[in-house]
Amino acid sequence: MSGVVILKETELPVEAMTAMITRSQEEGFHFGGRLLRAWKDEHLFYRADGESLFLAHFRGAVIGCCGLLRQVRSDPKSPGLLEPMYVMPAHRRQGVGSQLLDRALRFSPRSFVAVDAKAESLAARGFLAANGFVPLVAPKVTHRRVMGRD
Repeated sequence: MSGVVILKETELPVEAMTAMITRSQEEGFHFGGRLLRAWKDEHLFYRADGESLFLAHFRGAVIGCCGLLRQVRSDPKSPGLLEPMYVMPAHRRQGVGSQLLDRALRFSPRSFVAVDAKAESLAARGFLAANGFVPLVAPKVTHRRVMGRD
């Protein structure tokens, strides 16, 4: 999608994210509140080796996000976790999600042996499969991508 800029965030542009968080909540996704709380606690989230938060910006608004966290903070060998991963409906199926995911995974290629994700819809399952994730039977995640096999 032309005009979209993907940035690794060091400061959270809360005002620019308002529409995205509101729309995601209307769809039943509740990552917005978690993201804002996690960002405020800067010692815990998006600061460890390999962790990152990328946002997709379009015409002054944030239209998508992709975060990558370590699942077990005390274990450097624990898989990464894709959290959050969201693109506003008007911008889906235009490559924004794939761009976000690609940037997050390229940012930390040696930090994780695998990255897990939880798909909450059939569309999300298709997106993950199209981007190299395979279904996984686990209590809290639905898909895994083994790193280094691109």
